[in-house]
Amino acid sequence: RFVVSPSRTHSRWMEDYREAYPEAALVAAPGLPDHRPELEFERVLGDSPDPAWARELDQLEFPIRGQYREIVFLHRATRTLILTDLCFNIPAGRGALTALAARLLGYYRELGTSRLVRALIADRAAARDAARRILAWDFDRVIVGHGEIVESGGPAAVERAFGWLLRAG
Repeated sequence: RFVVSPSRTHSRWMEDYREAYPEAALVAAPGLPDHRPELEFERVLGDSPDPAWARELDQLEFPIRGQYREIVFLHRATRTLILTDLCFNIPAGRGALTALAARLLGYYRELGTSRLVRALIADRAAARDAARRILAWDFDRVIVGHGEIVESGGPAAVERAFGWLLRAG
């Protein structure tokens, strides 16, 4: 029913989804309609769940500057946190170049926020508040846009990933 881009950086194939699923509503991250004016979006995401899925999903806007602003979701029934680029989880065995990049960016072999995301947070207090709101949700599993799913122990993994931010407050 919906094709959702939770960040501006993940909108590349939306026109293909529009063609494949013409009845589905295209839903945009904040700022995406200006970035992709050729697409007609039915909704723009915000800090509160859309009424169409509010019974099933919680959501919040994580305050990152520019195109990396991200909407985070919680699927309550499966206790699954859904992240796009806010955290990565790159395991060993993905090749030397991938391992090197993941180490340098800060998310190799564990759930972590990249150094780029850290640098793009202008309002640390708002980001800390968003991280605390995420940690208050009832989840166990974490799906990331890049890397492996955290099948269990999600809150501890997310708390470690945001330790740099939470300790600063």
